[in-house]
Amino acid sequence: MKMKIVSSIVCFFMSMPLYSYDSLTLLDGKILLGKIVSVEREKVVVESFGKEKIYSSSEILKTSKGAADLKKISVSVYLRDGTVLQGKFEDYDEEIGILLNLQLGNITIVPDLIEKISDETLTTKYYGFDAKIGMMITYYRVIGEFRNDFDSSYALSAYGEKNFPLVRGISFGLDFSYRNMGYVPSEDVRYVNISLKPTVTYSYHDFHYLFPFSERITPFVQLAIGPSYIHINDERNFVKSTRVSGIDTEMSASAGVDVHLYRGISFRLSPTYCVVFQRKRHFQTMAVGFGIYYGF
Repeated sequence: MKMKIVSSIVCFFMSMPLYSYDSLTLLDGKILLGKIVSVEREKVVVESFGKEKIYSSSEILKTSKGAADLKKISVSVYLRDGTVLQGKFEDYDEEIGILLNLQLGNITIVPDLIEKISDETLTTKYYGFDAKIGMMITYYRVIGEFRNDFDSSYALSAYGEKNFPLVRGISFGLDFSYRNMGYVPSEDVRYVNISLKPTVTYSYHDFHYLFPFSERITPFVQLAIGPSYIHINDERNFVKSTRVSGIDTEMSASAGVDVHLYRGISFRLSPTYCVVFQRKRHFQTMAVGFGIYYGF
């Protein structure tokens, strides 16, 4: 696969006039406008906006002659003073600069001011959303020593996640969940479980590029651990009304998929194993959850 990419770049480079400029789009969404200086094995040297950089052929999504393929694509132009301009790409001239269509009209940005150009759709595909907020409904079944003591039921959770900028695919978050558990031996005894768990998630974004059908699918694994509050309300006639509360440690492990639906909206499906560590016996569940989140 890599050799095919290198061969196509070599053919592309050799067929072009030396005075012509090239456009390259990288997998992470960066758009390079300039000249392909050289191609050697799996390395491509590109001069763009006065800087010369080396890229691996595996980083390159596509190349084209001129900027015709970029016309009308929504891009973000990052300037060297920290300003970010978002609009539709219209045209590019090596001396004049980029013609960008903003909501209020067109603007020309000279090359000396430009730090980088990015196709944010491709950037999101490569890195995932910078942050997510979502809700899940989970059907769980009690397993282990307590399997005959509690009914299967549903749990609700709300969560947020934020990408860790130093490692692609890693995000940290917080999960809040609530479940009202029925006690099988008596309907007059109710258990309420509330947990607040920090989470760490790894999302496998390269899955997008493996198959034609996987472009919108992101597998992930998640580990969460935090305090779990359990409240017991015993209203049986032969005992005085009793309310007991306690805090234990809860840990959960999940493996699931996110399916991108539309813009920032995605569907999440996640089987989960959960255990609440108690002094004598541990409360364990297996669950399947589904929900919606918004990414931005």
